[in-house]
Amino acid sequence: MRPSSLLKTVVPIAVLAAVLAVSFHRLLEAPDSLIANGARPNVDHSQRGRAREVGNDLTSVFLPRFLFIVGQIRATGKAPTWDALGFGGRPLVGNPQAGCYYPPVWLAWHSGRPSALGWLTVAHLLWAGLGVYSLSRAIGFGPPAAVLAGACFEASPYLIAHTFEGHYPHVWAACWYPWGFWAYLLSQRRNPLGDWALPPILALTFLTGHPQEWYYLILALTVWVGVDAVGEWRAGGARAGLRPAARWAFLLGLSLAMCAIDLIPQAMAGGWSLKNTALSLTQMNRYRLHSLNLLQLLNPLALGGPGDYFGEDNYWETVFSIGLTPLVLAVLGAARRADRVLMRPWLVLLGVTVVFACGKQLGLYSLLYALLPGMDRFRVPARTLFLASLGASVLVGAGADSLWRLGYADADWRRVRARLRGILVGTGALVSFLATVSWRFASNGGGDLQAFRAVAESPAFWLGLVGMLAVLTGAGRFKRGQAVAAWGLGSVAVLELAFSAQALLVCTPVKTFLGDDPIGRAVRISEGPLDGPVRLASFGTLYPDARAAALGLEKINVNDGFQIQHAADVYQSLYPLLDPARPRSTGQGPMDEVVEERRGKLAQAVCDLMGVGYLVTDRHVPMLGFEPIATAGLATSAVSVYKNQTALPRAYLVPRALPMRGTGPASGSGLDWFDPRSGVIMAQDPLPDPSGPRQPFTPAEWSATGPDEVVIHVETEAPGLLVIGNTWMPGWSATVDAKAARVERGNHWQQVVAVPGTGAHEVVLQYNPPGLATGSALSGAGLVLWSGLGLVLACRWSRAQGWEWRTRPRAAPVFTS
Repeated sequence: MRPSSLLKTVVPIAVLAAVLAVSFHRLLEAPDSLIANGARPNVDHSQRGRAREVGNDLTSVFLPRFLFIVGQIRATGKAPTWDALGFGGRPLVGNPQAGCYYPPVWLAWHSGRPSALGWLTVAHLLWAGLGVYSLSRAIGFGPPAAVLAGACFEASPYLIAHTFEGHYPHVWAACWYPWGFWAYLLSQRRNPLGDWALPPILALTFLTGHPQEWYYLILALTVWVGVDAVGEWRAGGARAGLRPAARWAFLLGLSLAMCAIDLIPQAMAGGWSLKNTALSLTQMNRYRLHSLNLLQLLNPLALGGPGDYFGEDNYWETVFSIGLTPLVLAVLGAARRADRVLMRPWLVLLGVTVVFACGKQLGLYSLLYALLPGMDRFRVPARTLFLASLGASVLVGAGADSLWRLGYADADWRRVRARLRGILVGTGALVSFLATVSWRFASNGGGDLQAFRAVAESPAFWLGLVGMLAVLTGAGRFKRGQAVAAWGLGSVAVLELAFSAQALLVCTPVKTFLGDDPIGRAVRISEGPLDGPVRLASFGTLYPDARAAALGLEKINVNDGFQIQHAADVYQSLYPLLDPARPRSTGQGPMDEVVEERRGKLAQAVCDLMGVGYLVTDRHVPMLGFEPIATAGLATSAVSVYKNQTALPRAYLVPRALPMRGTGPASGSGLDWFDPRSGVIMAQDPLPDPSGPRQPFTPAEWSATGPDEVVIHVETEAPGLLVIGNTWMPGWSATVDAKAARVERGNHWQQVVAVPGTGAHEVVLQYNPPGLATGSALSGAGLVLWSGLGLVLACRWSRAQGWEWRTRPRAAPVFTS
């Protein structure tokens, strides 16, 4: 590579990396820390009355899963496919947010450090910046404008906000957006590199672990394909119009085959997940843009930050900002005279995604909700702001490029410069005036006045405003004033975004979320009544999931929406005992005592069946089997740790099957009336001779090499039914003394295996995710087809360029005899 080419490659990477270094300087100073606020929780006004735990989604959702997977890899040498941490067990492969087959996350698993997830996200942001740079260069921007566009996307307030909330899979998926549009742009130009690169880009976007961002990318690209097909049809007829659609259908199908290893298990597990995953339009009208969010165009913190947000919903989903200086450049890019047609698709993308992000109020979201399949699975309309941020970044690059290339006539430039200066001065004066009014009437000022005060107190706002005024004023003194303005405004834009990002991104030591605690200490001291893994019930704000995962405790209610319906029917009866947001029983009503007694019996039965050995709660426990063993003080209240003296083992034998009473779910129609030691509730007894001798209640010895394989030893003097305290799901198989046996379903949610005969028995249960074998085969076939496609396209490209592969002729002998 020539030095000039090397320089052109290194400089954009260095500039984009420098922007992220400033934005994440706290992470650079403490590389083993987590990107989260360990002092106070982020607020979410849509969940009124429900307290959030300190930290973010990283510490409450993704970190516990990371700790579980890393622990299993170190213990067994392989990643698990069954998640034993929550809800009595559930599929890990098949969980749409698990992202088990996203190759970059394997690097974080290999490191074993929780901070690796944050560094992986920073690497994705750099990759996104390079993607926008490549996309901008393909559009036709010069290198400086392309670098600016990349910096504006990687440090855009929306991506940074989701990074701080710990929405790592969302950010990883959005970081593939510019590469998806880059590949499609090359494909549209008949460049075979685009056709070859697009399928894996789309597949990786899906595999990150959050399908909503993939869905929106597919939707946006499909619309672009439709527009291109119409243009081709008008220019060359129906056959020409079908060509782009057919090519897109093939490439999309190939990408689906490549991600089938995760897609098919998700489809198989989805049939058993909660039936209410399809949301109504009213439920999905939360987390959308509101009129007050327009003030964030002045500064991303105009309505406060994640911990003190006073707008609607929450900060990270609705921050409507690309920075003040980038906004000015984007307006210049949208009004660019030289190639307005080229910018029109990006302006349309920006406008449509913003209208969609407003929810049903502007009608577009309601229309697509009614027409498009799958839209009712995603509850956040504002997530299209990822696409809006990309479109805005491209327009920012267009604005800078128009100035750099002297895209305005001198008279027009002088007019534009004068108008911009006037608008900026007026904006500064208006903000100062309204902020003064807000300070003067602080007691009864509305959210809009409070927002102006927040803007006036933001150094980033004044940095952008004063910096732009200085650049526009100084640019008039130079002959190539437009080029000077492009460099100056681009520099101010980058500084403003980096300054805003570093003010938001707080880092906290890992020990704040995973260190020793009195609740975990009390459980460890008293551990021992259960044969097998220890289960604990607690709401997240009382005992976080990450702490439980770090200690190897299995919480039956974790902060994750992916649940299995028949198991949820049972354990949801425990929520009144766990959730601090639920009202306490006063005990003064005429039926309160009866209701409390009924609830206590049901909760005791469920806890016993699930093998819940410990309960952490901040209220009275109406269950006779639980005894308090410790009390811990929290910031809001004191919580008690209870030990369940009547919890059943994780595996035990009972004599026979018992019929179900009632027609409702097991949590309300049977589990509180029968003795689980006398039998298991099943439709029919799988053992022959129901009237013959049966093994009485017998605890079994539990051992496991991992969550995917459980080994149980038990001795019997008569046939019996082995009840395993795991969620029944298709995919589990069993052997009894090396002979295949069926895994039945009992007690509405548990696994049951019939153990015939007498003597010592070894029961082995193994989990193989349904659809994984088929998905793996399809993904393998997709990779082979993609490799073959690459060879075909390379050959076609070489012929188109006039290259020929010839055998080098043999050289003539130098000496002759």
